[in-house]
Amino acid sequence: MQWSDELGHNEAYRGTAEMKSFDQVTRATQRIWLRQLGKTALTRYDIQDARIRFISESSSTVFRVDTTSQRYVLRLNSEPPDRWVTWTKAELLWLSALKRDTDISVPEPIAAPNGALVHRISTDKLPEGCLVTLLRWMPGEHIRKRPSLKVAGQMGAIMARLHDHTETFSLPPETNRPHTSWEKLTYWQDETNDTSALLTAGQRQLCAEASMRLLSEIEEI
Repeated sequence: MQWSDELGHNEAYRGTAEMKSFDQVTRATQRIWLRQLGKTALTRYDIQDARIRFISESSSTVFRVDTTSQRYVLRLNSEPPDRWVTWTKAELLWLSALKRDTDISVPEPIAAPNGALVHRISTDKLPEGCLVTLLRWMPGEHIRKRPSLKVAGQMGAIMARLHDHTETFSLPPETNRPHTSWEKLTYWQDETNDTSALLTAGQRQLCAEASMRLLSEIEEI
């Protein structure tokens, strides 16, 4: 009877654990669940028997996908609003245009056989689902926290070319996303914008002074 009671307790515990939400489980378990969702997502691209390895996580969880002939980046984003589907599609359409129109090295978005660039995938563990995108892997190397003047110059030149491309690039009307203009720099001068949770008073003042200087320089261009 004692053995049966212990078995029942373990089964009950297992059932309770399985009912836990994503936020209630450990980080390791979260990654296992996301990896399982990633494997499910790969079937949308007709990718089978691939190896999936965790890379990083911030606003998205990123996995490296290796097949016998290709390497990809799989991004999982748990942002729930439907507008993120549109915004993510807009991002991928621009990357595709940059790949087509320029020689700038950018990750190439991969569409599913049905042409879709963005998928909402759910599993039993993650019924709310994630937005899933797949991009071709780009080899490279990490830049140190303080890049050299040469690298900083190269970054500036690429950013300028990105801005130039946006002058002629337009998204389909149904695939739009918010725009950021130079006037956004005044955000740091608006005392009603509370960034105290992120920045100290000194850091906020520095941002305000920097934005004022940038706006002054832009007006002279």
